[in-house]
Amino acid sequence: MSELQYYVLDTETTGFSPSNHEMVEYSIINCSNRKQLSRIIKAEHPETASQEALQITGKTKIDLLKGISKEEAVKDLIEFINLDRNVPEGRVIIAHNAVFDMKFCHALFRKVKKSFPVVCWLDTKALAKDWFKKQGMIQPGVKLSLKLGDCIRQAGLKGVPTEHNAKADAQNAFILWFKAMEAGIDYLHHIKRVPCGIFEEEINEMDEPGGEL
Repeated sequence: MSELQYYVLDTETTGFSPSNHEMVEYSIINCSNRKQLSRIIKAEHPETASQEALQITGKTKIDLLKGISKEEAVKDLIEFINLDRNVPEGRVIIAHNAVFDMKFCHALFRKVKKSFPVVCWLDTKALAKDWFKKQGMIQPGVKLSLKLGDCIRQAGLKGVPTEHNAKADAQNAFILWFKAMEAGIDYLHHIKRVPCGIFEEEINEMDEPGGEL
């Protein structure tokens, strides 16, 4: 496990279904050197964007026409990750609500007939739960939100103020992960191996239930 290469990833999309909606933004951080790559992707079908997703991201359907092609976005992401000269099985993507990002990453790469270059995933929601338990914050009658921004605040961390922007959310997820590691949270049992192409039903089984404790 000591040879694993870790990356923090966040995505923004036009909705909640990878079958009907598109990834329009991603940001990824190499945890070893803290270099960050962010890309805005031009939507091919902005008319299918859900109003809820647009409200969350603060985008309009006109905004969705800006950016690079999905082919360019995939090429840039592969080149960024391959700089580590590792193999897909030797890499871990860290993400908040990882199943969501995983589904859209796999869908994007399938569209351009490429294989996602990372096999393992780690959800910071699971780390936050364990951290809150260790700190004695989970008590009867006390509800704790598992949304990324709320996790940052509840843990007493200073995060990046802008939310629902892939670059800022990736930085906040990195902060949450890094501080959880400093706190000695055991994370290895939370790492899930999910090769690109696995059935969506199997991915759904990995999802962390609920948005609060």
